[in-house]
Amino acid sequence: MEPGQPAWRDVRKDERQADRGADESDAGLDGDNMKRDLLKELTATELRRKESELRDEVFRLRFQHHTGQLQSPIKLRTARRELGQVLTRLREHELGINAVASAGEG
Repeated sequence: MEPGQPAWRDVRKDERQADRGADESDAGLDGDNMKRDLLKELTATELRRKESELRDEVFRLRFQHHTGQLQSPIKLRTARRELGQVLTRLREHELGINAVASAGEG
């Protein structure tokens, strides 16, 4: 603490740094890896259904965005990203890479 500065400033700075450190350790790729693991467990039919739902959601969110009604632009980015992950997983299935479980498909 420098002379002439109130003590509470240093305490708040330490708290912010501690919070930032906790966020960085928790913010690894665990969430993304968990989503990928869940996608790997879905069948091709389930992935197609998920693709359709996400396409509808992206359309709805884009419409809200352009009319100024979208509360959080992060939702649009997240939906687009999830759609891309599902499409990637379906393409991997088409190419025979990391084969998707097939339920009743032949």
